Amino acid sequence: MASRVQDPLKMDRISKSLMVLRVLLVFLPQFGYIHPDEFFQSTEITAGEVLTTDAYRPWEFTTDKPLRCSVFVHMFAYLPFRMLSYFGSTPYWRLVLPRLVACTLSFVVDYVVYKIRGVAALKVVATSYLALVYFTRTFTNVTETVLFALLILLSFPVGKVETSELIQSAKSETASDEVAESSKNETRSEGGSPSKKRVEFLAAEKSETKEGEREDPPTSEPPQRLKPQFHSCSSEFLYVTVIVCGLFNRPTFVCFALTPFLFRFYSTNTFKGFVLSCIRMSLYAVVPCCFFIVVDSIYYKSLDEFLVDPKSNLVITPLNFLLYNSISDNLANHGLHPRWLHIAINIPLLFGLHSVYIYRDIYRLILKRENFQIEKFSLHMCTIVPLLMLSAFPHQEPRFLLPLLIPFALRNAFKLTQSGRFSGMWYAFNLYMFLFFAFAHQAGVVPMQMHTQESGKVVYFHTYMPPRHLTPNGVDREIIDLKEANHRVLEETLQKHREGYLVYPAGVQSIVSEAMTTAYCTSTETMSLFPHVATEYLPAVLQRCGFGLQCLFFDSLSLKRIKFLCEAAF
Repeated sequence: MASRVQDPLKMDRISKSLMVLRVLLVFLPQFGYIHPDEFFQSTEITAGEVLTTDAYRPWEFTTDKPLRCSVFVHMFAYLPFRMLSYFGSTPYWRLVLPRLVACTLSFVVDYVVYKIRGVAALKVVATSYLALVYFTRTFTNVTETVLFALLILLSFPVGKVETSELIQSAKSETASDEVAESSKNETRSEGGSPSKKRVEFLAAEKSETKEGEREDPPTSEPPQRLKPQFHSCSSEFLYVTVIVCGLFNRPTFVCFALTPFLFRFYSTNTFKGFVLSCIRMSLYAVVPCCFFIVVDSIYYKSLDEFLVDPKSNLVITPLNFLLYNSISDNLANHGLHPRWLHIAINIPLLFGLHSVYIYRDIYRLILKRENFQIEKFSLHMCTIVPLLMLSAFPHQEPRFLLPLLIPFALRNAFKLTQSGRFSGMWYAFNLYMFLFFAFAHQAGVVPMQMHTQESGKVVYFHTYMPPRHLTPNGVDREIIDLKEANHRVLEETLQKHREGYLVYPAGVQSIVSEAMTTAYCTSTETMSLFPHVATEYLPAVLQRCGFGLQCLFFDSLSLKRIKFLCEAAF
Protein backbone atom coordinates (compact mmCIF):
# COMPACT_ATOMS: atom_id res chain seq x y z
CA MET A 1 0.00 0.00 0.00
CA ALA A 2 2.85 2.38 0.76
CA SER A 3 3.88 2.39 -2.89
CA ARG A 4 0.53 3.94 -3.82
CA VAL A 5 0.81 6.79 -1.33
CA GLN A 6 1.65 10.12 -2.92
CA ASP A 7 3.26 13.06 -1.21
CA PRO A 8 0.42 15.33 -0.10
CA LEU A 9 2.62 18.41 -0.38
CA LYS A 10 3.41 17.60 -4.00
CA MET A 11 -0.27 17.07 -4.78
CA ASP A 12 -1.00 20.42 -3.15
CA ARG A 13 1.46 22.14 -5.48
CA ILE A 14 -0.18 20.51 -8.49
CA SER A 15 -3.59 21.72 -7.40
CA LYS A 16 -2.32 25.24 -6.83
CA SER A 17 -0.66 25.25 -10.24
CA LEU A 18 -3.92 24.25 -11.89
CA MET A 19 -5.77 26.99 -10.02
CA VAL A 20 -3.22 29.51 -11.27
CA LEU A 21 -3.72 28.08 -14.76
CA ARG A 22 -7.46 28.74 -14.41
CA VAL A 23 -6.70 32.43 -13.90
CA LEU A 24 -4.21 32.55 -16.78
CA LEU A 25 -6.79 31.02 -19.10
CA VAL A 26 -9.03 33.99 -18.38
CA PHE A 27 -6.43 36.41 -19.73
CA LEU A 28 -5.39 34.21 -22.67
CA PRO A 29 -8.45 34.28 -23.39
CA GLN A 30 -10.58 31.27 -24.33
CA PHE A 31 -12.57 31.89 -27.53
CA GLY A 32 -14.60 28.69 -27.29
CA TYR A 33 -18.30 29.55 -27.14
CA ILE A 34 -20.30 27.14 -24.94
CA HIS A 35 -23.77 28.71 -25.00
CA PRO A 36 -25.27 32.19 -25.67
CA ASP A 37 -26.47 32.43 -22.05
CA GLU A 38 -22.85 33.09 -21.14
CA PHE A 39 -23.27 36.60 -22.55
CA PHE A 40 -26.98 37.26 -22.92
CA GLN A 41 -27.94 36.63 -19.31
CA SER A 42 -25.15 38.74 -17.86
CA THR A 43 -22.44 40.77 -19.63
CA GLU A 44 -24.47 41.84 -22.66
CA ILE A 45 -27.17 43.32 -20.43
CA THR A 46 -24.70 45.09 -18.13
CA ALA A 47 -22.64 46.50 -21.00
CA GLY A 48 -25.72 48.05 -22.56
CA GLU A 49 -26.65 49.79 -19.31
CA VAL A 50 -23.25 50.75 -17.88
CA LEU A 51 -21.10 51.25 -20.99
CA THR A 52 -24.01 52.21 -23.29
CA THR A 53 -22.66 49.90 -25.98
CA ASP A 54 -24.84 48.23 -28.57
CA ALA A 55 -26.52 45.36 -26.76
CA TYR A 56 -29.32 42.90 -27.31
CA ARG A 57 -31.82 42.35 -24.48
CA PRO A 58 -33.40 38.89 -24.62
CA TRP A 59 -37.08 38.35 -24.00
CA GLU A 60 -36.47 37.33 -20.35
CA PHE A 61 -35.78 41.01 -19.59
CA THR A 62 -38.38 42.68 -21.80
CA THR A 63 -41.49 40.67 -20.93
CA ASP A 64 -44.09 41.99 -18.48
CA LYS A 65 -43.05 39.21 -16.11
CA PRO A 66 -39.22 39.15 -16.11
CA LEU A 67 -37.53 35.86 -15.31
CA ARG A 68 -34.02 36.91 -14.26
CA CYS A 69 -33.02 38.46 -10.94
CA SER A 70 -31.17 41.69 -11.67
CA VAL A 71 -28.73 41.21 -8.78
CA PHE A 72 -27.24 38.06 -10.28
CA VAL A 73 -27.46 39.37 -13.85
CA HIS A 74 -25.12 42.23 -12.98
CA MET A 75 -23.02 40.35 -10.43
CA PHE A 76 -20.18 39.45 -12.81
CA ALA A 77 -19.86 42.63 -14.85
CA TYR A 78 -21.29 45.67 -13.07
CA LEU A 79 -18.21 46.69 -11.08
CA PRO A 80 -15.71 45.84 -13.86
CA PHE A 81 -17.73 47.75 -16.46
CA ARG A 82 -18.23 50.66 -14.08
CA MET A 83 -14.46 50.81 -13.73
CA LEU A 84 -14.02 50.62 -17.51
CA SER A 85 -16.48 53.48 -17.96
CA TYR A 86 -13.95 55.73 -16.21
CA PHE A 87 -10.68 54.37 -17.61
CA GLY A 88 -11.82 53.39 -21.09
CA SER A 89 -12.79 49.98 -22.42
CA THR A 90 -11.74 47.67 -25.21
CA PRO A 91 -13.40 44.45 -26.41
CA TYR A 92 -10.61 42.47 -24.73
CA TRP A 93 -11.26 43.91 -21.27
CA ARG A 94 -15.02 43.70 -21.72
CA LEU A 95 -14.55 39.98 -22.30
CA VAL A 96 -11.88 39.27 -19.70
CA LEU A 97 -12.85 41.20 -16.56
CA PRO A 98 -16.29 39.59 -15.98
CA ARG A 99 -14.69 36.20 -16.49
CA LEU A 100 -12.10 37.06 -13.89
CA VAL A 101 -14.90 37.73 -11.39
CA ALA A 102 -16.49 34.36 -12.19
CA CYS A 103 -13.11 32.63 -11.85
CA THR A 104 -12.49 34.28 -8.48
CA LEU A 105 -15.89 33.19 -7.17
CA SER A 106 -15.22 29.63 -8.33
CA PHE A 107 -12.37 29.27 -5.84
CA VAL A 108 -15.06 28.97 -3.18
CA VAL A 109 -15.75 25.52 -4.65
CA ASP A 110 -12.07 24.58 -4.34
CA TYR A 111 -12.00 25.76 -0.75
CA VAL A 112 -15.11 23.79 0.22
CA VAL A 113 -13.98 20.46 -1.22
CA TYR A 114 -10.54 20.93 0.32
CA LYS A 115 -12.07 21.80 3.69
CA ILE A 116 -14.27 18.69 3.70
CA ARG A 117 -12.23 16.05 1.89
CA GLY A 118 -8.69 17.37 1.61
CA VAL A 119 -6.17 17.65 -1.20
CA ALA A 120 -7.48 14.67 -3.15
CA ALA A 121 -10.90 16.26 -3.69
CA LEU A 122 -9.26 19.58 -4.52
CA LYS A 123 -7.22 17.88 -7.22
CA VAL A 124 -10.32 16.30 -8.77
CA VAL A 125 -11.99 19.71 -9.06
CA ALA A 126 -8.84 21.47 -10.27
CA THR A 127 -8.16 18.90 -13.02
CA SER A 128 -11.74 18.82 -14.27
CA TYR A 129 -12.38 20.68 -17.53
CA LEU A 130 -15.53 21.99 -15.88
CA ALA A 131 -13.34 24.12 -13.60
CA LEU A 132 -10.94 25.20 -16.34
CA VAL A 133 -13.69 26.15 -18.80
CA TYR A 134 -17.10 26.60 -17.17
CA PHE A 135 -15.77 28.21 -14.00
CA THR A 136 -14.23 31.00 -16.08
CA ARG A 137 -17.53 31.85 -17.80
CA THR A 138 -20.34 34.14 -16.70
CA PHE A 139 -23.06 31.51 -16.39
CA THR A 140 -25.73 31.56 -13.70
CA ASN A 141 -24.83 27.88 -13.32
CA VAL A 142 -21.42 28.92 -11.95
CA THR A 143 -23.16 31.04 -9.31
CA GLU A 144 -25.42 28.07 -8.56
CA THR A 145 -22.39 25.83 -8.11
CA VAL A 146 -20.73 28.28 -5.71
CA LEU A 147 -23.91 28.56 -3.63
CA PHE A 148 -24.30 24.78 -3.60
CA ALA A 149 -20.73 24.49 -2.31
CA LEU A 150 -21.48 26.94 0.50
CA LEU A 151 -24.62 25.02 1.39
CA ILE A 152 -22.68 21.77 1.63
CA LEU A 153 -20.05 23.45 3.80
CA LEU A 154 -22.80 24.66 6.15
CA SER A 155 -24.57 21.29 6.15
CA PHE A 156 -21.92 18.59 6.45
CA PRO A 157 -19.31 18.03 9.16
CA VAL A 158 -16.09 19.92 8.57
CA GLY A 159 -12.64 18.44 9.10
CA LYS A 160 -11.15 14.97 8.84
CA VAL A 161 -12.34 12.14 11.05
CA GLU A 162 -9.50 11.15 13.32
CA THR A 163 -9.68 8.09 15.55
CA SER A 164 -6.88 6.75 17.69
CA GLU A 165 -6.82 3.52 15.72
CA LEU A 166 -6.54 5.31 12.39
CA ILE A 167 -3.79 7.67 13.52
CA GLN A 168 -1.86 4.85 15.18
CA SER A 169 -2.10 2.81 11.99
CA ALA A 170 -0.83 5.74 9.94
CA LYS A 171 2.09 6.32 12.32
CA SER A 172 3.11 2.69 12.23
CA GLU A 173 2.98 2.72 8.46
CA THR A 174 5.13 5.82 8.19
CA ALA A 175 7.66 4.00 10.40
CA SER A 176 7.94 1.09 7.94
CA ASP A 177 10.94 0.66 5.69
CA GLU A 178 9.17 1.72 2.52
CA VAL A 179 7.81 4.95 3.92
CA ALA A 180 11.07 5.65 5.75
CA GLU A 181 12.92 5.39 2.45
CA SER A 182 10.58 7.89 0.81
CA SER A 183 10.88 10.16 3.84
CA LYS A 184 14.61 10.57 3.18
CA ASN A 185 13.76 12.51 0.06
CA GLU A 186 11.95 15.20 2.06
CA THR A 187 13.63 18.50 2.80
CA ARG A 188 15.94 18.89 5.83
CA SER A 189 13.51 21.41 7.28
CA GLU A 190 11.21 18.52 7.98
CA GLY A 191 13.96 16.86 10.04
CA GLY A 192 13.68 13.56 8.13
CA SER A 193 10.41 12.67 9.81
CA PRO A 194 6.97 12.73 8.25
CA SER A 195 5.05 15.91 8.86
CA LYS A 196 1.71 16.04 10.59
CA LYS A 197 0.04 16.72 7.26
CA ARG A 198 1.66 13.58 5.82
CA VAL A 199 0.41 11.47 8.72
CA GLU A 200 -3.10 12.80 8.23
CA PHE A 201 -2.89 12.07 4.51
CA LEU A 202 -1.71 8.52 5.07
CA ALA A 203 -4.51 7.99 7.53
CA ALA A 204 -7.08 9.29 5.08
CA GLU A 205 -5.52 7.22 2.27
CA LYS A 206 -5.65 4.09 4.34
CA SER A 207 -9.25 4.74 5.30
CA GLU A 208 -10.30 5.38 1.70
CA THR A 209 -8.43 2.35 0.42
CA LYS A 210 -10.27 0.16 2.87
CA GLU A 211 -13.53 1.65 1.66
CA GLY A 212 -12.59 1.04 -1.96
CA GLU A 213 -11.77 -2.59 -1.29
CA ARG A 214 -14.97 -3.31 0.59
CA GLU A 215 -17.46 -0.51 0.94
CA ASP A 216 -20.01 -0.77 3.68
CA PRO A 217 -18.87 -4.15 5.02
CA PRO A 218 -21.62 -6.19 6.64
CA THR A 219 -21.46 -5.97 10.42
CA SER A 220 -23.61 -7.26 13.18
CA GLU A 221 -23.97 -3.72 14.54
CA PRO A 222 -24.60 -0.55 12.57
CA PRO A 223 -21.50 1.67 12.26
CA GLN A 224 -21.22 4.39 14.84
CA ARG A 225 -22.11 7.81 13.44
CA LEU A 226 -20.15 10.82 14.56
CA LYS A 227 -22.13 13.84 15.63
CA PRO A 228 -21.73 16.52 12.97
CA GLN A 229 -19.51 19.43 13.92
CA PHE A 230 -20.75 22.30 11.77
CA HIS A 231 -18.80 25.34 10.72
CA SER A 232 -18.87 28.02 13.40
CA CYS A 233 -20.50 30.63 11.14
CA SER A 234 -23.31 28.33 10.06
CA SER A 235 -26.14 30.23 11.68
CA GLU A 236 -29.64 29.54 10.43
CA PHE A 237 -29.96 33.05 9.03
CA LEU A 238 -26.81 32.65 6.95
CA TYR A 239 -28.00 29.22 5.89
CA VAL A 240 -31.39 30.42 4.69
CA THR A 241 -29.80 33.41 2.96
CA VAL A 242 -27.69 31.07 0.84
CA ILE A 243 -30.81 29.11 -0.11
CA VAL A 244 -32.76 32.25 -1.00
CA CYS A 245 -29.85 33.53 -3.13
CA GLY A 246 -29.80 30.20 -4.94
CA LEU A 247 -33.54 30.30 -5.62
CA PHE A 248 -33.43 33.85 -7.00
CA ASN A 249 -30.38 33.03 -9.10
CA ARG A 250 -31.95 29.85 -10.53
CA PRO A 251 -35.17 28.41 -9.04
CA THR A 252 -33.91 24.92 -9.89
CA PHE A 253 -31.51 25.39 -6.97
CA VAL A 254 -34.15 23.71 -4.82
CA CYS A 255 -33.15 20.41 -6.48
CA PHE A 256 -29.62 20.78 -5.13
CA ALA A 257 -30.53 22.29 -1.76
CA LEU A 258 -33.01 19.59 -0.74
CA THR A 259 -30.56 16.90 0.40
CA PRO A 260 -28.14 19.16 2.36
CA PHE A 261 -31.11 20.81 4.06
CA LEU A 262 -32.67 17.49 5.12
CA PHE A 263 -29.31 16.16 6.28
CA ARG A 264 -28.58 19.13 8.52
CA PHE A 265 -31.99 19.68 10.06
CA TYR A 266 -33.87 16.40 9.81
CA SER A 267 -31.16 13.82 10.43
CA THR A 268 -29.93 15.60 13.58
CA ASN A 269 -33.32 16.49 15.12
CA THR A 270 -36.57 14.95 16.14
CA PHE A 271 -39.52 15.53 13.85
CA LYS A 272 -40.72 18.31 16.12
CA GLY A 273 -37.32 19.97 16.05
CA PHE A 274 -37.26 19.71 12.27
CA VAL A 275 -40.66 21.41 11.98
CA LEU A 276 -39.55 24.20 14.32
CA SER A 277 -36.38 24.68 12.27
CA CYS A 278 -38.47 25.00 9.09
CA ILE A 279 -40.68 27.62 10.75
CA ARG A 280 -37.70 29.64 11.96
CA MET A 281 -36.05 29.49 8.54
CA SER A 282 -39.26 30.60 6.84
CA LEU A 283 -39.24 33.68 9.05
CA TYR A 284 -35.55 34.30 8.38
CA ALA A 285 -36.19 34.04 4.63
CA VAL A 286 -38.46 37.09 4.66
CA VAL A 287 -35.56 39.56 4.84
CA PRO A 288 -33.49 38.33 1.83
CA CYS A 289 -36.66 37.64 -0.20
CA CYS A 290 -37.92 41.17 0.36
CA PHE A 291 -34.52 42.56 -0.61
CA PHE A 292 -34.45 40.77 -3.97
CA ILE A 293 -38.11 41.51 -4.72
CA VAL A 294 -37.72 45.25 -4.01
CA VAL A 295 -34.51 45.51 -6.06
CA ASP A 296 -36.05 43.67 -9.02
CA SER A 297 -39.25 45.70 -8.83
CA ILE A 298 -37.32 48.98 -8.94
CA TYR A 299 -35.03 47.68 -11.68
CA TYR A 300 -37.78 46.50 -14.03
CA LYS A 301 -40.56 48.98 -13.16
CA SER A 302 -38.62 52.07 -12.02
CA LEU A 303 -38.60 53.60 -8.57
CA ASP A 304 -41.47 56.01 -9.22
CA GLU A 305 -43.86 53.32 -10.40
CA PHE A 306 -42.97 51.10 -7.47
CA LEU A 307 -43.51 53.87 -4.91
CA VAL A 308 -46.87 54.86 -6.41
CA ASP A 309 -48.30 51.35 -6.45
CA PRO A 310 -45.95 48.79 -4.84
CA LYS A 311 -48.47 45.94 -4.92
CA SER A 312 -49.16 46.12 -8.66
CA ASN A 313 -45.52 46.60 -9.58
CA LEU A 314 -43.99 43.75 -7.59
CA VAL A 315 -41.61 41.60 -9.64
CA ILE A 316 -40.96 38.12 -8.22
CA THR A 317 -38.59 36.54 -10.71
CA PRO A 318 -38.54 32.96 -9.30
CA LEU A 319 -42.34 32.85 -9.48
CA ASN A 320 -42.31 34.17 -13.05
CA PHE A 321 -39.66 31.58 -13.93
CA LEU A 322 -41.77 28.72 -12.58
CA LEU A 323 -44.96 29.95 -14.24
CA TYR A 324 -43.24 30.28 -17.61
CA ASN A 325 -41.56 26.87 -17.49
CA SER A 326 -44.74 25.15 -16.34
CA ILE A 327 -46.15 25.62 -19.85
CA SER A 328 -44.82 22.97 -22.22
CA ASP A 329 -45.34 25.19 -25.28
CA ASN A 330 -42.89 27.71 -23.81
CA LEU A 331 -40.26 25.06 -23.27
CA ALA A 332 -40.72 23.90 -26.86
CA ASN A 333 -39.34 27.26 -28.00
CA HIS A 334 -36.03 26.41 -26.32
CA GLY A 335 -35.90 22.77 -27.38
CA LEU A 336 -37.53 19.69 -25.92
CA HIS A 337 -35.32 16.79 -24.88
CA PRO A 338 -36.09 13.24 -23.80
CA ARG A 339 -36.21 12.70 -20.04
CA TRP A 340 -33.23 10.32 -20.16
CA LEU A 341 -30.85 12.87 -21.71
CA HIS A 342 -29.27 13.98 -18.42
CA ILE A 343 -28.62 10.44 -17.21
CA ALA A 344 -27.55 8.83 -20.49
CA ILE A 345 -25.75 11.68 -22.30
CA ASN A 346 -25.08 14.75 -20.15
CA ILE A 347 -23.53 12.91 -17.20
CA PRO A 348 -20.91 11.21 -19.44
CA LEU A 349 -20.25 14.57 -21.12
CA LEU A 350 -19.33 15.99 -17.71
CA PHE A 351 -17.43 13.08 -16.15
CA GLY A 352 -16.50 10.76 -18.99
CA LEU A 353 -16.07 7.05 -18.29
CA HIS A 354 -15.93 7.85 -14.59
CA SER A 355 -19.68 8.39 -14.74
CA VAL A 356 -19.79 4.69 -13.92
CA TYR A 357 -19.26 5.70 -10.28
CA ILE A 358 -22.53 7.65 -10.34
CA TYR A 359 -24.39 4.81 -12.06
CA ARG A 360 -22.99 2.39 -9.50
CA ASP A 361 -24.23 4.55 -6.65
CA ILE A 362 -27.70 4.72 -8.18
CA TYR A 363 -27.73 0.92 -8.54
CA ARG A 364 -26.56 0.31 -5.00
CA LEU A 365 -28.95 2.80 -3.44
CA ILE A 366 -32.10 2.11 -5.42
CA LEU A 367 -31.87 -1.48 -6.59
CA LYS A 368 -29.71 -3.18 -3.97
CA ARG A 369 -31.09 -1.00 -1.16
CA GLU A 370 -27.98 -1.29 0.98
CA ASN A 371 -27.61 0.43 4.33
CA PHE A 372 -25.17 3.33 4.51
CA GLN A 373 -23.92 5.67 7.17
CA ILE A 374 -26.08 8.77 7.15
CA GLU A 375 -23.20 11.03 6.03
CA LYS A 376 -22.26 8.75 3.14
CA PHE A 377 -25.90 8.23 2.20
CA SER A 378 -26.51 11.99 2.12
CA LEU A 379 -23.45 12.54 -0.06
CA HIS A 380 -24.79 9.97 -2.52
CA MET A 381 -28.17 11.69 -2.53
CA CYS A 382 -26.57 15.08 -3.24
CA THR A 383 -25.87 13.63 -6.69
CA ILE A 384 -28.86 11.39 -7.26
CA VAL A 385 -31.70 13.66 -6.09
CA PRO A 386 -30.79 16.67 -8.30
CA LEU A 387 -30.13 14.36 -11.22
CA LEU A 388 -33.53 12.69 -11.00
CA MET A 389 -35.41 15.92 -10.29
CA LEU A 390 -33.82 17.81 -13.17
CA SER A 391 -34.49 14.84 -15.45
CA ALA A 392 -38.21 15.47 -14.96
CA PHE A 393 -37.92 18.71 -16.96
CA PRO A 394 -38.08 18.36 -20.78
CA HIS A 395 -35.36 20.97 -21.42
CA GLN A 396 -31.96 19.58 -20.44
CA GLU A 397 -28.44 20.91 -21.00
CA PRO A 398 -25.15 19.62 -19.55
CA ARG A 399 -24.39 22.88 -17.71
CA PHE A 400 -27.54 22.41 -15.62
CA LEU A 401 -25.66 19.59 -13.85
CA LEU A 402 -22.52 21.62 -13.17
CA PRO A 403 -22.98 21.64 -9.34
CA LEU A 404 -22.75 17.84 -9.33
CA LEU A 405 -18.98 18.21 -9.66
CA ILE A 406 -18.85 18.89 -5.91
CA PRO A 407 -20.40 15.65 -4.58
CA PHE A 408 -18.64 13.75 -7.37
CA ALA A 409 -15.26 15.02 -6.17
CA LEU A 410 -16.07 14.44 -2.49
CA ARG A 411 -17.27 10.91 -3.12
CA ASN A 412 -14.57 9.70 -5.55
CA ALA A 413 -11.55 11.80 -4.62
CA PHE A 414 -9.10 9.04 -3.74
CA LYS A 415 -10.23 6.73 -6.53
CA LEU A 416 -9.47 9.36 -9.15
CA THR A 417 -6.16 10.56 -7.71
CA GLN A 418 -4.52 7.18 -7.12
CA SER A 419 -1.97 6.29 -9.76
CA GLY A 420 -3.20 3.87 -12.38
CA ARG A 421 -5.21 3.69 -15.54
CA PHE A 422 -8.32 5.24 -13.99
CA SER A 423 -6.53 8.46 -13.08
CA GLY A 424 -4.84 8.49 -16.50
CA MET A 425 -8.22 8.17 -18.21
CA TRP A 426 -9.56 11.01 -16.06
CA TYR A 427 -6.73 13.35 -17.07
CA ALA A 428 -6.93 12.38 -20.76
CA PHE A 429 -10.70 12.91 -20.91
CA ASN A 430 -10.53 16.32 -19.26
CA LEU A 431 -7.62 17.46 -21.42
CA TYR A 432 -9.54 16.61 -24.59
CA MET A 433 -12.78 18.24 -23.40
CA PHE A 434 -10.86 21.30 -22.22
CA LEU A 435 -9.21 21.84 -25.62
CA PHE A 436 -12.50 21.29 -27.43
CA PHE A 437 -14.72 23.62 -25.40
CA ALA A 438 -12.05 26.23 -24.64
CA PHE A 439 -10.61 26.69 -28.13
CA ALA A 440 -12.69 24.89 -30.77
CA HIS A 441 -16.45 24.80 -30.11
CA GLN A 442 -18.06 27.74 -31.98
CA ALA A 443 -14.72 29.47 -31.43
CA GLY A 444 -14.89 31.86 -34.38
CA VAL A 445 -17.87 33.97 -33.29
CA VAL A 446 -16.26 35.98 -30.49
CA PRO A 447 -12.99 36.86 -32.28
CA MET A 448 -14.98 37.70 -35.42
CA GLN A 449 -16.87 40.31 -33.38
CA MET A 450 -13.79 41.56 -31.53
CA HIS A 451 -11.17 41.85 -34.25
CA THR A 452 -12.93 42.80 -37.49
CA GLN A 453 -12.99 46.58 -37.94
CA GLU A 454 -15.49 46.94 -40.79
CA SER A 455 -18.72 48.81 -40.18
CA GLY A 456 -22.02 48.16 -41.88
CA LYS A 457 -24.50 45.32 -41.92
CA VAL A 458 -23.31 41.89 -40.80
CA VAL A 459 -25.52 38.84 -41.27
CA TYR A 460 -24.77 35.87 -39.01
CA PHE A 461 -26.11 32.58 -40.36
CA HIS A 462 -26.13 29.27 -38.42
CA THR A 463 -23.88 30.50 -35.61
CA TYR A 464 -24.41 31.23 -31.94
CA MET A 465 -25.69 34.72 -31.18
CA PRO A 466 -22.87 37.26 -31.63
CA PRO A 467 -22.28 39.33 -28.45
CA ARG A 468 -22.76 42.89 -29.64
CA HIS A 469 -20.95 44.49 -26.70
CA LEU A 470 -17.68 43.02 -27.96
CA THR A 471 -17.74 45.16 -31.11
CA PRO A 472 -14.57 47.32 -31.36
CA ASN A 473 -14.82 50.94 -30.28
CA GLY A 474 -15.83 53.31 -33.05
CA VAL A 475 -17.23 50.58 -35.30
CA ASP A 476 -20.85 51.16 -36.31
CA ARG A 477 -22.20 47.71 -37.01
CA GLU A 478 -25.77 46.46 -37.56
CA ILE A 479 -26.13 42.81 -36.60
CA ILE A 480 -28.71 40.63 -38.33
CA ASP A 481 -28.78 37.28 -36.54
CA LEU A 482 -30.55 34.61 -38.60
CA LYS A 483 -29.73 31.84 -36.12
CA GLU A 484 -30.68 28.51 -37.74
CA ALA A 485 -32.97 29.86 -40.45
CA ASN A 486 -33.41 27.93 -43.69
CA HIS A 487 -31.97 28.93 -47.07
CA ARG A 488 -35.17 30.71 -48.11
CA VAL A 489 -34.85 33.18 -45.20
CA LEU A 490 -31.20 33.70 -46.08
CA GLU A 491 -32.13 34.51 -49.69
CA GLU A 492 -34.74 37.04 -48.60
CA THR A 493 -32.32 38.65 -46.16
CA LEU A 494 -29.57 39.01 -48.77
CA GLN A 495 -31.96 40.50 -51.28
CA LYS A 496 -33.44 42.87 -48.70
CA HIS A 497 -30.14 44.32 -47.50
CA ARG A 498 -28.31 43.93 -50.83
CA GLU A 499 -24.88 44.82 -49.43
CA GLY A 500 -22.96 43.85 -46.33
CA TYR A 501 -21.05 40.98 -44.75
CA LEU A 502 -22.18 37.39 -44.31
CA VAL A 503 -20.68 35.23 -41.54
CA TYR A 504 -21.32 31.48 -41.57
CA PRO A 505 -19.66 28.16 -40.67
CA ALA A 506 -17.96 26.36 -43.53
CA GLY A 507 -20.24 23.39 -42.98
CA VAL A 508 -23.14 25.27 -44.63
CA GLN A 509 -21.14 26.41 -47.64
CA SER A 510 -23.46 24.60 -50.07
CA ILE A 511 -26.55 26.32 -48.62
CA VAL A 512 -24.88 29.74 -48.79
CA SER A 513 -23.75 29.19 -52.38
CA GLU A 514 -27.27 28.24 -53.44
CA ALA A 515 -28.79 31.25 -51.68
CA MET A 516 -26.21 33.61 -53.20
CA THR A 517 -26.97 32.32 -56.68
CA THR A 518 -30.74 32.54 -56.25
CA ALA A 519 -30.54 36.07 -54.82
CA TYR A 520 -28.19 37.21 -57.64
CA CYS A 521 -25.37 38.03 -55.24
CA THR A 522 -21.62 38.08 -55.69
CA SER A 523 -19.00 37.84 -52.96
CA THR A 524 -15.56 39.31 -52.32
CA GLU A 525 -13.07 39.66 -49.46
CA THR A 526 -13.35 36.14 -48.10
CA MET A 527 -11.69 35.42 -44.76
CA SER A 528 -11.74 32.40 -42.41
CA LEU A 529 -11.14 31.86 -38.71
CA PHE A 530 -9.88 28.44 -37.61
CA PRO A 531 -10.92 26.47 -35.63
CA HIS A 532 -14.68 26.79 -35.49
CA VAL A 533 -16.37 23.48 -34.74
CA ALA A 534 -20.15 23.35 -35.14
CA THR A 535 -20.94 19.77 -34.18
CA GLU A 536 -24.30 19.71 -35.96
CA TYR A 537 -22.52 19.95 -39.33
CA LEU A 538 -19.84 17.33 -38.73
CA PRO A 539 -21.72 14.53 -40.60
CA ALA A 540 -22.01 16.72 -43.70
CA VAL A 541 -18.36 17.74 -43.43
CA LEU A 542 -17.18 14.14 -43.15
CA GLN A 543 -19.34 13.12 -46.09
CA ARG A 544 -17.97 15.89 -48.30
CA CYS A 545 -14.31 15.74 -47.28
CA GLY A 546 -13.76 12.05 -46.61
CA PHE A 547 -10.14 11.61 -45.54
CA GLY A 548 -8.85 14.83 -47.07
CA LEU A 549 -7.11 16.57 -44.15
CA GLN A 550 -6.90 19.94 -45.89
CA CYS A 551 -10.64 19.93 -46.56
CA LEU A 552 -11.56 18.38 -43.23
CA PHE A 553 -9.68 20.75 -40.95
CA PHE A 554 -8.82 24.04 -42.59
CA ASP A 555 -11.64 24.34 -45.13
CA SER A 556 -14.57 22.87 -43.20
CA LEU A 557 -13.83 23.50 -39.51
CA SER A 558 -13.71 27.26 -39.81
CA LEU A 559 -15.93 30.33 -39.69
CA LYS A 560 -16.09 32.26 -42.96
CA ARG A 561 -16.87 35.89 -43.67
CA ILE A 562 -17.64 37.27 -47.12
CA LYS A 563 -18.70 40.64 -48.42
CA PHE A 564 -21.81 40.26 -50.53
CA LEU A 565 -23.35 42.53 -53.14
CA CYS A 566 -26.74 41.65 -54.62
CA GLU A 567 -28.49 42.96 -57.71
CA ALA A 568 -31.85 44.68 -57.36
CA ALA A 569 -34.85 42.33 -57.54
CA PHE A 570 -37.06 42.66 -60.61
